[in-house]
Amino acid sequence: MPPAFDNEIRYKSCCNVCVLAAVGQQHRLLGFFFDCSPYNYQTMSPLQPAESGEQKMALSSCEMALQQNLYTAASAASAWLDAAENEMLSGPVLLSEDTETQLTHLECTSKHLKDMSREVNQCRDLMGGVAGRLCGGEERALMEDTLEGLQERMGLLDSTLEQQCDTMRDRLQEHLNFQNELRMLFTALSESKHLLLQKIAATVDRPAAKQIEVGCQHVEDSLKEFEQRVTELKTKAEGLQSDRLSHQELLKLQDAYEELLLMVGSRGSGLNRALSLKAQYEAALRDLTDLVDTAQDKIAADQKMTVASVTEVQMLLDKHKEFFQSLECHMILTQTFYRKVSGLVAPRESQALEETMSLAQSVLKQAHRRGVELEGILESWSRLVEDYQALCRQLEAIECSIPTAGLVEETEERLFERIGLYQRLKASLTEHQPQLYQVLEEGKRLLLSVIFQGGGCQVVIAFLRPEHGQPAAETEAGGHGYSEDSPGPRRHSVGRAAHSHSRRPREAPSGP
Repeated sequence: MPPAFDNEIRYKSCCNVCVLAAVGQQHRLLGFFFDCSPYNYQTMSPLQPAESGEQKMALSSCEMALQQNLYTAASAASAWLDAAENEMLSGPVLLSEDTETQLTHLECTSKHLKDMSREVNQCRDLMGGVAGRLCGGEERALMEDTLEGLQERMGLLDSTLEQQCDTMRDRLQEHLNFQNELRMLFTALSESKHLLLQKIAATVDRPAAKQIEVGCQHVEDSLKEFEQRVTELKTKAEGLQSDRLSHQELLKLQDAYEELLLMVGSRGSGLNRALSLKAQYEAALRDLTDLVDTAQDKIAADQKMTVASVTEVQMLLDKHKEFFQSLECHMILTQTFYRKVSGLVAPRESQALEETMSLAQSVLKQAHRRGVELEGILESWSRLVEDYQALCRQLEAIECSIPTAGLVEETEERLFERIGLYQRLKASLTEHQPQLYQVLEEGKRLLLSVIFQGGGCQVVIAFLRPEHGQPAAETEAGGHGYSEDSPGPRRHSVGRAAHSHSRRPREAPSGP
């Protein structure tokens, strides 16, 4: 008896999925009906005369072979259907990167299923013809029911396979569209990056505000669109359960987007920082200009200052140093800001800075000369005050030694004692007379140096009146301690006392 089913059935595994494949397509299901007996069913005629005993035995043997072969073929087909159904309904899900491979195997399975379904239809047709007459009524009905059941299962499986293939095709198309979108967006990001670099290179010599307006703002608008598209692709990738390759491409796309975002942010931050520094530089330059104007006015206004004491000169000097030191510090600050933003400063602004710095240097030179003069005045006046006070103490001690009693009341002895006292006082005055002249000369030089300097410091000093320490009104009025008739400065009371003491001893001897 020939083999029941000549087709070799084997399972082909691909990514843990078993797909049935028929190997050796030389014989189909119909071969079981044609090749199972030495008789050909199609050559049998219903009008043949009554069979002989030998023919009846052959027909009976053929009927048994037909039933056996049909059972074997139906069992093999049913097993194949069971394997295919189990694989489709309960088999493991393929990885997304194998979608195309899975679709190919499903299409191949569908093709085999259609071939088997066509053979089953031919078998049913054959059962209704010559082959059906070989079987009895019950056997024939059983065979037809078996073939009908196989045909229904094949039809249901074929429908399921078609749906599965359509789903796979749609999914594959979605993956292709997704990958195309990835590539297009990646290309757009690369072009935007290249465009940004070109704009940065083209606007590097332009003001920072113009660079932000032309370059960064335009790219930031594009970045918003890119961000939206990248978010949409990420959401779509989660829904599609994209394969490893697509996931890697999406990560590359996100890295490219973040790189562009970082570049734009860094460029914008740098330009904003430069604008902030430029604003600070401009404010510092305005303040420096105001300080220079104030310094010029201060130097012009301080040409005639009335001070009444060394303390006031010291205060004037301290304020002078404080103001012009702040001016010098502000010059350094302005130059520091300029070095940081020199690339953003227009040539005319640089020229304005140079002019302001030159003017400030000139003012500082004048201020330095004035400071030196004030220090000289302070030193001279301090020394004069010390010498004056020391001389006053000495003269006051001499004055206290002069007798107050009248000459008439004195005895001769007392008169001689007074004469000796006067002689000693005269000697003391003579001894202190150079010191007195020195103090007077220092006072004259101080007045001459501070009042009559041409183009220099003209601090008007309120010198002391003869009444021990009261400011002389004529000094402030322009008299400077001189009378209208005398060629020199008026003397302090100390000077008159010295002269009067020097004359008294010479008049004393003529009294007696």
